[in-house]
Amino acid sequence: MKKMIVLTDKLGKFPIKWRTAFAKRLMSAAAVGVILAFAACAVENAENPRISVGGVDSATSTRLTIPNFVSEQIELMSVILRIAGSGYSHIQELFGSEVTPYQRSLSYTFGGFSDHPVMAAARELRLIYIIDSGMAFAIHLEKADGEFRLLQGSTFWEESLSPWTADSAAEFLVLLNDFYIVSGFGDFFRENIWYFEEHSQRLYDELLSQINFDWFYQFGFGLEDLRIAVRPSGENGAFGPTLLNTVNYAILPRRDHYWDFSDFSLIIHEFAHSFANPIAEKWYAENEEFRLFSQNSANHRRMPTWYSSSLTVAFEYVTRAYTILYFAENHDYDLLPLFLADYNLGFTNIEAVYAMITEHEPILTLSVRIFAAVERNVEFIVGFFGGAVFVGLGAFVWWNFRKARFFR
Repeated sequence: MKKMIVLTDKLGKFPIKWRTAFAKRLMSAAAVGVILAFAACAVENAENPRISVGGVDSATSTRLTIPNFVSEQIELMSVILRIAGSGYSHIQELFGSEVTPYQRSLSYTFGGFSDHPVMAAARELRLIYIIDSGMAFAIHLEKADGEFRLLQGSTFWEESLSPWTADSAAEFLVLLNDFYIVSGFGDFFRENIWYFEEHSQRLYDELLSQINFDWFYQFGFGLEDLRIAVRPSGENGAFGPTLLNTVNYAILPRRDHYWDFSDFSLIIHEFAHSFANPIAEKWYAENEEFRLFSQNSANHRRMPTWYSSSLTVAFEYVTRAYTILYFAENHDYDLLPLFLADYNLGFTNIEAVYAMITEHEPILTLSVRIFAAVERNVEFIVGFFGGAVFVGLGAFVWWNFRKARFFR
């Protein structure tokens, strides 16, 4: 059972400061512990795909001594979104990659199924906009007798902003299973197990040993509550859905190398969504200042398309603040680039939100803020003066043309 997170109402801001001894433990010991826990869980439950990390039946992996981190359910949903959203630029950015031979084979193998009813259903449910909901559906699937069924106790349709209902999930499941069978996706997936094993091994070797998983205990999540999956069908986009309200996923895109800082922070970010989203939802309802932060940022011209509402932006604000807090408490990193990265993306009040969860002295100086403000408005400035010059030149030419005609 999750621990209750108690919010203290102080001056209407709910500031929270989390500190535990777990945050100072050796990262190497934590990493070994999480991997052993994952592997033991996969071996013990080889016939239950949802137990092993990534959701893959470990019996299909013959070479790995660790679980396969690529989920058949997640890849299946990724392919559906890839085809259903083929005309949408943001979907192509997240799901339509054509970088690797594997990704190109997805288009070649399944591109001809664009008229399958599951594609229209995905668009009707707005899964091409509320993308996290598609991933939430995927992780709640288990395989039995060659097709998928929803896990008993699934209630993901009750989550905030979810487009699902119990009925629509059941109807979509029928279409998904039909696509799975007629497209031969199961055979395709099994043929590429060797490729998934390569990514799983590199993720294990290059990234997991860097993470202090014990840090999440203070929020009520142990090693048994954390799952990692790799999505080799995409080059961009990470997701953090929660399984049965207890198990938290970090779904990562494919990488040539998984030791990059961006992948490191993605895992922390996606796991943080599980406890940050409820806090953000409470603040959004009760804290007017925080709600204005979210609403103003949602309208920012740089805000990515997939942050489709001010509540989604609120989730991101608190999650990004906790991600920065993780690095502040566990690694000797300069926090300034982390704040600037969020600031320049459109989360211009990230420092204020960070101060709401921990004691924090301002890092972004006045000069940095002024530069960022000028940079954010450079298009307006250039456009204004460019337009003025254009109008001036036009008036000059027009006036001289009239004078030439007058004196002719």
